[in-house]
Amino acid sequence: MKLKHLQKKKRQEARKHLFSAPSQPFTKRNPNLASQPVPAAPQHPIVGLPIYYSDLMDRVPPESEIDELVASFAKRPTFFMLAMLNTFISFFEKDRKKFTEVQGFLFQNLTDEEMFERTRKKFPS
Repeated sequence: MKLKHLQKKKRQEARKHLFSAPSQPFTKRNPNLASQPVPAAPQHPIVGLPIYYSDLMDRVPPESEIDELVASFAKRPTFFMLAMLNTFISFFEKDRKKFTEVQGFLFQNLTDEEMFERTRKKFPS
């Protein structure tokens, strides 16, 4: 019972961080990281967090909807796919132009037409 309560609390905290606030730098969203030193002169641009679901859909989904969606994932292949995409994108993080091209390519090819158009209209730049 205690484990179930802790898991629910973690999901609620993750939901709050992922879906409730507009896009902003990570240190502003996570107070635990705000106390860590920030490098004076970064060698590459600092990239903010991606667009949130609530930014696109103008609503915060209920926890039950998130649970249902996540439960539908095949965990092992989803984990490896996300790890590979994350690694792939990290290869280009120091070259802003290439990073943007790769990110755009992945977004265009891994989203459906409706999501692509909705995002393009909401965030034209």
